[in-house]
Amino acid sequence: MIDRLQVGEIIELFRGYYEKPLPLERLLRISGLEEESGKLATSLSGGQRRRLDFALALAGDPSVLFLDEPTVGMDVTSRRLFWETVRALAGTGRTLILTTHYLEEADSLADRVVVINKGRLIADGTPAEVKASTSGKILSFTAGPGVTPQLVRALPGVTDASWSGRRVKLFSADTDRSLRELIRMEADIRDIEVHGGGLEEAFRHLVQEDSPAPLRAGAGGR
Repeated sequence: MIDRLQVGEIIELFRGYYEKPLPLERLLRISGLEEESGKLATSLSGGQRRRLDFALALAGDPSVLFLDEPTVGMDVTSRRLFWETVRALAGTGRTLILTTHYLEEADSLADRVVVINKGRLIADGTPAEVKASTSGKILSFTAGPGVTPQLVRALPGVTDASWSGRRVKLFSADTDRSLRELIRMEADIRDIEVHGGGLEEAFRHLVQEDSPAPLRAGAGGR
């Protein structure tokens, strides 16, 4: 039934649930839906529906706001504008609790990061503190046809590696040692980059360290 209403009508409906709601015009502006105010909810794109959800969550002018994967379905421009709005809201003293798989966004936005693995808390601190929990760096390069996943994972210091076509992102506790070994082997690599890990890399490290090692067949004793 609610989908048969216009965007502005839905927001007005939710405003009526609260004693001191935010003005309709402000909610439309905050959510970036001013031009969609007269449209039916059924005509909105996925990203616009997420922004409508955001406007409804803000209708009562809450001091604490929970955002569950809020930018799913948004294009790059909508996502950027959304996070600018979130930063402005946080600056007014509101508490915002965000769940997200976009860790780059969490890194740039959050004052505090909590990492949960399989229902257990494994890290809690500022983004800088969580990233400092791993001293590893990232070695990236474009691999020639002779460089295989098996060769990369056998390098000293390597904890993980990901491939995107022939572009390799190698996670290592000692990138200098890993790179020296590649050079010693005269491996066919180019476009080499070494940089510190971000929040995503710290997350991968924390989850990997927290997960038990798989059992191996024949490893048990008598």
